Amino acid sequence: MNAKQYNPQQPVLSIHIPKCGGTSFEFVLKKWFGDRLRLHYWNSRKDKLPEKYDLSAGMCVHGHFERFRGSGTLDYYPQVTQLFTIVRDPFQHFVSHYFYIKKNRKTLKKQPSMKHQQILADPNYDLKTHLESTSSYLLAHFPQDITMENYQQILTERYLYIGITEDLQTTVNQLAAILGFPSVKVSLKNESIRDEELSDSIEAEFRQRHPLEYAIYEFALNNYRNIPPDTADRCASN
Repeated sequence: MNAKQYNPQQPVLSIHIPKCGGTSFEFVLKKWFGDRLRLHYWNSRKDKLPEKYDLSAGMCVHGHFERFRGSGTLDYYPQVTQLFTIVRDPFQHFVSHYFYIKKNRKTLKKQPSMKHQQILADPNYDLKTHLESTSSYLLAHFPQDITMENYQQILTERYLYIGITEDLQTTVNQLAAILGFPSVKVSLKNESIRDEELSDSIEAEFRQRHPLEYAIYEFALNNYRNIPPDTADRCASN
């Protein structure tokens, strides 16, 4: 996938898809970009859009680029053509997001921009209902509408790299090699306790309802696996 070459004289956008390791990854970006890193997040308490920056050579903007809320990459930085992101197994992604909201229910109720009011208001709202009724978090963070017909073209043309949460260290190693940075030791943060269980049949049904998300995830997995192992090894040893 990384046929698209990184140009350090141009800015780059790091798309933080919620519950895909973005909090841990921010630590890595601070090591790489230092004072050239900018963050792109809603002010949830004030329901205020992220700040827009004047970008210059070598800058990186990291955060939740959500086009359905007016804060997507094309809304803010349509001129930037270098993007990277990290994705996660779609079922585990939905499950993780549910438990995060459940764990932080009291805090999130105070945020007027919180999108999952049904979970916050209904004490009987459970994981099964969540999986059957919630729309995709993944698709909202891509720069444009993605379909089964165009996803490979869009991901190849616009992204320098797409990593996977399940092997975040190798993801960091591979991206470091692409960007020309030394690798950084990383560990997953912001994990939530899971206190509900689901049967295998629920996951199978979920997979049938979300073929596009799984196609994107498999695309990322295949490219991650096809990067020569010694690329990441050389980077990690530098």
